[in-house]
Amino acid sequence: MRDRRRFVRLMRKQQGSSIRLRMIAVSTQEVERDDRNVINCMLPPHCGDEPSVSSVDIIKALEVLVNPPDRRLSIEEKNRVRRNIDTLRPTTLKKGDEGLNWIMRLRSPRPVTIAKDVKVFKWTSLEAALVKVMKKYVSPGSRIACWRAVLTANPVLSK
Repeated sequence: MRDRRRFVRLMRKQQGSSIRLRMIAVSTQEVERDDRNVINCMLPPHCGDEPSVSSVDIIKALEVLVNPPDRRLSIEEKNRVRRNIDTLRPTTLKKGDEGLNWIMRLRSPRPVTIAKDVKVFKWTSLEAALVKVMKKYVSPGSRIACWRAVLTANPVLSK
């Protein structure tokens, strides 16, 4: 991929207590400037050869899963999510790093919103991050077996 980035549209479907998240790679032309249902699958420079997703985009995916379209997670909830997913061993891009500079030059929807330290996770850990946090949102006794196949597409970047 020339620009080392792919847009991924998130589509939520709920049947009873089962929630599924479908992910489809979409072209740049199909993406609105601040599309809330689109995240980034990317290969920032100097961050390895494996596709990544930012903590900001993981939070966007969670917002699609648990919230109505007009409500966002609070700052406190976002911070709690960040702490919960930190165990998945992200790479921290610090201000001034080439990888973060590259991300900040991307057009919207950007994987980060302000130039501060940001954590990027391997794309393959996205499902684990969503499952880990969603377990906090389901009531005790609820079944979460549906999460095994929560991601129905894998829009990995081609080299």
